[in-house]
Amino acid sequence: MMLSACVFPVSQVDAPKVTGILVENGHPVANAEIILTHWFPNPGERLTPPVNVNKAVTRTRSDGTFTVGPLSSIQIVHLLGDPIYFYTLIIVRSGERVLGSTVSGIGGASAAEDVTCDLAKPIFNGEVVVHCDHN
Repeated sequence: MMLSACVFPVSQVDAPKVTGILVENGHPVANAEIILTHWFPNPGERLTPPVNVNKAVTRTRSDGTFTVGPLSSIQIVHLLGDPIYFYTLIIVRSGERVLGSTVSGIGGASAAEDVTCDLAKPIFNGEVVVHCDHN
């Protein structure tokens, strides 16, 4: 039996608009760089996305708040199976990079995410340490 499928280009949300606050010990962290990227680092891998990866960059405001994204791209869609999405939030302060969060799933990424990030309170998620909690 032969199986065929149609393929066509379609816009896909790779990462939602992320709104959040960055604090350290309850105090807002101003002017930190927030990078939202359509890239998933391996445990222990350096937190520098490849140059050709889709990303958005912003800085935290004086009250620690930020908004970054969304990310979208054109994908060639097969009518068989659900899309897989993944994205990473990276925090850069004084040249130091820490992992905010990594998110992946099957289906489509949500339209928006709210996060609270605390540099003083790491969250242990298996082999990965993150600093943002999705509200």
